[in-house]
Amino acid sequence: MNIKIVAFTVLICIIISTIVFFAQKEKIIEKEESFDIKICDDIKTYDLKLICLSIFTDNPSRCKEAGNFDNYCYESTFEAMKNFSESLCKGFSDYSPRTLCYLRLAETSKDPSLCEKAGGRYQECSWELAKITKNQKLCEEIEVDFEQNECLAEVTGDVSFCEKIISDIERGTCFIMLGKNADIKKCGEIVSIENPSYAYSQQCIVSVALATKDISLCDLIENKEARWRCLASLSKSIDICKGGENQFWEDFCKIEFIKSTFTQKT
Repeated sequence: MNIKIVAFTVLICIIISTIVFFAQKEKIIEKEESFDIKICDDIKTYDLKLICLSIFTDNPSRCKEAGNFDNYCYESTFEAMKNFSESLCKGFSDYSPRTLCYLRLAETSKDPSLCEKAGGRYQECSWELAKITKNQKLCEEIEVDFEQNECLAEVTGDVSFCEKIISDIERGTCFIMLGKNADIKKCGEIVSIENPSYAYSQQCIVSVALATKDISLCDLIENKEARWRCLASLSKSIDICKGGENQFWEDFCKIEFIKSTFTQKT
């Protein structure tokens, strides 16, 4: 009887130790992925380091120094920012950062009237806001038929809107976007019907990878920018970036991973 009690006690201790171990391991993982501005020191590419600093300081004015990466800098900083104001957007004299700022301001404030100030991004603004607010009327602001139906399908989850799309490629992409028939084999079928272009197949692979959360599919993407965006958005650890072909792509991956952690917190 004593032996059974001892054995039972040992078993309980093992179970408790295991639970504690995994709990501590989980805490370590969370700590490792909780970044501060010091992570920017690990980014060696000068322009990308500026983008990292801009993200952590909520200071898009740094983007003026980012050379050919200025638009990417604005996009990255605005994507990660939480606090927007119209005075911030008005402060940009250049068209691109100003319209992008209003796009994000409309999203964060959920105010569709601000889309009118997003210039050429008006319809993109309506689509994004429709997804956030689940307001399908905003999809009707989109003039291109297949994009309007894709917006309606995404907002309502109703695949019948996908069926209204004439283009085989866009119709197939619509189904995959909703997670319907999200199969990598479908990408080849969609592309072969109308246009055997890598651009469509790459876009399709990204859509399936995101819909299924299957990070292994990212490796099938030939375009380096799209592949590293895919890997960074689906990976749970920034260590994924160590596989970069060179310093630039490793640093680019880190920026995308940092952005994804900020986006998940909002």
